[in-house]
Amino acid sequence: MSLAEQIRFLENRIFILERTLKALGLPLSEWVSPNQASNLLGISRGRILSEVKVAEYARATRKRCDLSYGKHYRKVGSDWQINWQLFQSVINTPEDERIIVEQPEALHY
Repeated sequence: MSLAEQIRFLENRIFILERTLKALGLPLSEWVSPNQASNLLGISRGRILSEVKVAEYARATRKRCDLSYGKHYRKVGSDWQINWQLFQSVINTPEDERIIVEQPEALHY
């Protein structure tokens, strides 16, 4: 199979995959809402927003955190968006290897 044929074959596979994802209601973008991220990652929306809240506290106080604004999460207008693939890699990190950000008691849920 020539390189051009391989490229056409792969383009067709991508087209079919994208149509399948759309038919299943799954996002094609890496940036999704917390609700969509919850479904994709198998964790609660509350857990996602809690992780974002800790990361935002760390960002505001210039502390180290394993989630970064603009890389793992962002805000578009008044809505949070999650880069579900990168977010997943962080939350799948064993707890004892994650960066712990201590928050004042008043900021806990």
